[in-house]
Amino acid sequence: EWLPLVDKYLHKLLRNEGQGDHTYSMCPACLSSPLPTVPRHATICCRECAPTLLCEACTVGRHADLPWHRVERWTGQMFERTSLANLGLLIQLGHADMSQCSNPRPACSDFCVIDVSGQHHVNLLFCGCKCA
Repeated sequence: EWLPLVDKYLHKLLRNEGQGDHTYSMCPACLSSPLPTVPRHATICCRECAPTLLCEACTVGRHADLPWHRVERWTGQMFERTSLANLGLLIQLGHADMSQCSNPRPACSDFCVIDVSGQHHVNLLFCGCKCA
């Protein structure tokens, strides 16, 4: 039943492994931002989110509350795995109300979290406030 469609399936799989239908080079989130920003190149794809390519800064901004998502960087020929930590995502610990700490202290640089989606290396900041 599927054998006559094998070429169509293979084409779809290969297209999804590459850039797919993305024909833009600049980050659509930067371009649509109400703030005056300089658009950056869209090279990051999150496999858990919509299949949209974004720049590193917009990817980190959109994943502040989703630190376990898997991201990949477009090299010009293929996607290679990277992490939100490599893109600059910092996870702040110590404030129950989730507010930013005015005195953050870096934690160890090799912190690893194991989740159902796999192993994640993360950048942590501890609270350095007097009341912590």
